[in-house]
Amino acid sequence: FAGFSTLSVITVNLSSPLSPPDAIAVLADGETVYASHQHLYVATTEYPEPVFPDDPEAWLRMDDDYATSIHQFQVANPSATEYLASATVSGHVLNQFSMSELDSHLRVATTSGAPWGFDENAESTITVLARDGAELVEVGRVDNMGRGERIHAARFLGDTAFVVTFRRIDPFYVVDLSDPTAPRVRGELKITGYSGYLHPVGEDRILGIGQEATEEGMTTGTKATLFDVSDPADPTELDTWSPGGGNSAVEWDHRAFLWWSPQALAVMPFTDWSDARAEAVLLRAAEDTVSEVGRVSHTTNPGDDSQDLLCPIPYPDEVTDVDFEDPGIEISMLDCSPESWAPLRPIERTMVVGDNLWSYSWGRLQANDMDSLVTRRVVDLITDRG
Repeated sequence: FAGFSTLSVITVNLSSPLSPPDAIAVLADGETVYASHQHLYVATTEYPEPVFPDDPEAWLRMDDDYATSIHQFQVANPSATEYLASATVSGHVLNQFSMSELDSHLRVATTSGAPWGFDENAESTITVLARDGAELVEVGRVDNMGRGERIHAARFLGDTAFVVTFRRIDPFYVVDLSDPTAPRVRGELKITGYSGYLHPVGEDRILGIGQEATEEGMTTGTKATLFDVSDPADPTELDTWSPGGGNSAVEWDHRAFLWWSPQALAVMPFTDWSDARAEAVLLRAAEDTVSEVGRVSHTTNPGDDSQDLLCPIPYPDEVTDVDFEDPGIEISMLDCSPESWAPLRPIERTMVVGDNLWSYSWGRLQANDMDSLVTRRVVDLITDRG
């Protein structure tokens, strides 16, 4: 069962005068979208049929029944979209990076079981599909990756896939897809923590953004890892950056990541609520190292390098029973006016324009010099804080 929704693909040709658009629809939900140059793929989790509570074994079997339906559309025509085929693969996909098309083959990375939590029997699989009439049929697969873990990141580059699974440690898999009918795991690297996003940063180099963790699997803060994948059978960890604590939105939103190849710079948001830090961190990934070169912060006063502070909330030393429905009780709120506090401004997006690094946070655009990181311009988008 995947819902009673209608999934419509609307085609609008922006190179000609606007007219009523062409549409094609299938009876399905739509969760994850991936597109190649020729095809659009929409994937949806198929949930198991409900079971009766008096059948405990049926509840255990439910995890085996989670699947993903995938619908393929032809999008080469700028004026109309054509539905082509569908498929069902076991398990669930993480995001659009879990799918990739090469030479008319769709490669899909999935983890068995429900798309939440951990299952001791879970495993991850890459399935290769090819179109046969109105169906996408399996032509090859490799499974048994990360037993008891689930996929945290996947990236397909040509005929190679990189897959990160995690529960206590981070197995980083290199999968050879050069033969679509016989994909195979070429190499595996086990390190602590995990990568939630993988990005190519040069020939045979992959940068992973995620979390460091203890050997028991407890996360301890943001980590960036530079991998050497020149030998698919023996991937290695070249260097890591981990400030201790915090997290980066890149783990779940790849649009928050910026790779500026002319200077081999990776720019990513970094937020640590424990010490009220909200910044964009610049990392240089070059010469087999990854190192911090600076940070950008959206402080209330652009000339002030101090960190923004959360509005303090006072609590009484002793709380007694209070009837809040008593009309005689008067509740007074703390005055958090702009003069008395500065809000945290987590940076969400960055881009390079000329020799400036522009960054966006809620209510602010800011330009910093790419070399010195001196603030050049601030555009406040919110003037009324009332």
